[in-house]
Amino acid sequence: MTPTDPIDWTSFNLNMDIGGPVVGDYSDPGMLHWSGQATYTVAVADGTDWRPDQDQALSVARIEDGEDLYSEWTVLTMGGLIVDPRSVEARIPRLLNEISEDYDHFGVLFDGTDFHPDLMDHIDGVFGSRAVLIDRVHMAPAWRGHGGVGRLLISRILRLFAADAKVVATNPFPIVLFTERDGHARLTAHPRFDEELAKVQRTWASLGFQLYKDPIWVMDPARSGHADAVAELERRLAAAPAHSR
Repeated sequence: MTPTDPIDWTSFNLNMDIGGPVVGDYSDPGMLHWSGQATYTVAVADGTDWRPDQDQALSVARIEDGEDLYSEWTVLTMGGLIVDPRSVEARIPRLLNEISEDYDHFGVLFDGTDFHPDLMDHIDGVFGSRAVLIDRVHMAPAWRGHGGVGRLLISRILRLFAADAKVVATNPFPIVLFTERDGHARLTAHPRFDEELAKVQRTWASLGFQLYKDPIWVMDPARSGHADAVAELERRLAAAPAHSR
């Protein structure tokens, strides 16, 4: 099995989870973990293996519906944090630092329990009160290089919950190189690090993200850059949403 060409967009489905612990570490009411995934469902013909090639899916599930058999491929996963300064009970940079070194980079977006003045000078910020932080995005290798499939799936997941955020932020990083890591050597020492980093940055730039403070890039949902980029992807990939007449 391989991704179809053209892609059957009706076979995709999105799933979204938002949550946090009731008590204990990271239970601040102004900070919630979120995760999203895009799955692709394929009908399996009689006598055909329901399992795809390894590079087709991050994970796969077998689904039986009466006499029909389907293979559900997880094509893309992403996740991060939702931070709402109106509800947070502690200094946000400190909370982010306590979670992980990766999240510590996002501290430049905040000043104590509010957004940093430099960020507010950088964006319009007329929507909402929340910041959506994107930590990691993983995509099955076979779906890469298909003209923006990953970018469109990312935009569709963000549309589920981030369209009214004040800001969406990410730290572009070539995580694909982790599979080529040499022991405990720093990933930045990889001979292709600069090349791969530039690729990831171009990907986010093509979705309307701009460099704020290195290494953090931001997108303001109140501006047209992201919506215009997604509309162009929809046109090019023949994936425009259906509208009722």
